[in-house]
Amino acid sequence: MFKNLIFLFVCLSVTNISAQQRYLDSVFTAYDFTSDIQYGSNIDYNGVNQNLLLDLYQPDGDTLAARPLIIFMHGGGFKSGSKYNMAFLKNLQGYTLMGYVVASIDYRLGISQDPDGNNKALYRAVQDAKAAIRFFKRYKDVYKIDTSMIVIAGESAGSHAAIHTAFWNASEVPSGIDTVALGNLEGNSGNPGYSSRVAAIINCWGAIRDTNWMQADEPMIVSIHGIDDTIVSIYESQVNYVTPQYGSAIIDRVADSIGLTHALRLFADAGHSLVGTNTSDVVYRLDTALLFTAEFLYCNMIIKCFDTLTTASSNIIKQLNATDLVLYPNPTNSNITCQLNNDIFNEPLNIKIFSINGELIKELQMHSSILKIDLSDFSKGVYFIKLISDTMAFNKKIVLD
Repeated sequence: MFKNLIFLFVCLSVTNISAQQRYLDSVFTAYDFTSDIQYGSNIDYNGVNQNLLLDLYQPDGDTLAARPLIIFMHGGGFKSGSKYNMAFLKNLQGYTLMGYVVASIDYRLGISQDPDGNNKALYRAVQDAKAAIRFFKRYKDVYKIDTSMIVIAGESAGSHAAIHTAFWNASEVPSGIDTVALGNLEGNSGNPGYSSRVAAIINCWGAIRDTNWMQADEPMIVSIHGIDDTIVSIYESQVNYVTPQYGSAIIDRVADSIGLTHALRLFADAGHSLVGTNTSDVVYRLDTALLFTAEFLYCNMIIKCFDTLTTASSNIIKQLNATDLVLYPNPTNSNITCQLNNDIFNEPLNIKIFSINGELIKELQMHSSILKIDLSDFSKGVYFIKLISDTMAFNKKIVLD
């Protein structure tokens, strides 16, 4: 059942064991916040011109000349919400302390009372997101942005918009959308003349309306979702009981089938916005989501560890947890023991150890559920363990001191 299970040990070269790794750890202690920066304007669904604003989070004291950027879109069903009111707000600050620049944008809201009203609302949100992307490409020197590392992200409706911003092409716009009245897909919200392509998508409990719009040469996607979400299912559901939409489990499965770089983290006993019966669980889930998405971006966008890195497909919805795989001692000074739950281990496993540049430096096999690995010839530093199979994924950091 569990095939092609691989440990990917990704070495992160550091000179001091106490040193933290930018984009993975909170290497900054504070951030600079600037509110209400205008990135564009456009006519809303009531025919009124709306100034489009964003809030900007930047690492305090950062001297890097070109930083990766995450543009985040709030939820609210295209009817409500704002750039400062969202479940993921704490994580936006978390990304900033890791070294990202983060922009939280407002976009045009409102759904007209016609059969295509929701699609039109999505279309306007996509146009605004594209304007925000172009804004930062236009003013990359002002905000010190690496334009090759722009991520579009969102939660709920904002994630719908982020996904379609990355995957929609002009030929794929639904026929019920009047592109003469609303403008073409790039829109008229501002900053023309720049590409609106992004490097990656962070999908937080969102969906896509047609998986045929996903192509192998389009941006990578990492998804976060609660298994018990009844508002946006991880599988198929309907928008307003009419328009079909396909959630994170299906998005991830399609990405796997077409060779698009992807990862999925599902949370048991969690609904929309990762809400469950216990408030403290929500905090844990959001913290886990932050680390999971940061590790994905680091390995696939920041340093590009591997030419191709396919994470778990969505044939099952369970992700490994601490009881499935135990690594000890951690930190270690020479050896580390890998212990897999007996219910998971059922065939020999390949273990590969890679350098930071993706160079294979050691390879061995695991023939039982417990294996001690000698790391005495490795330099001190921080390492990543990635466990990948057709059906599950596991990410963990270990320290060699």
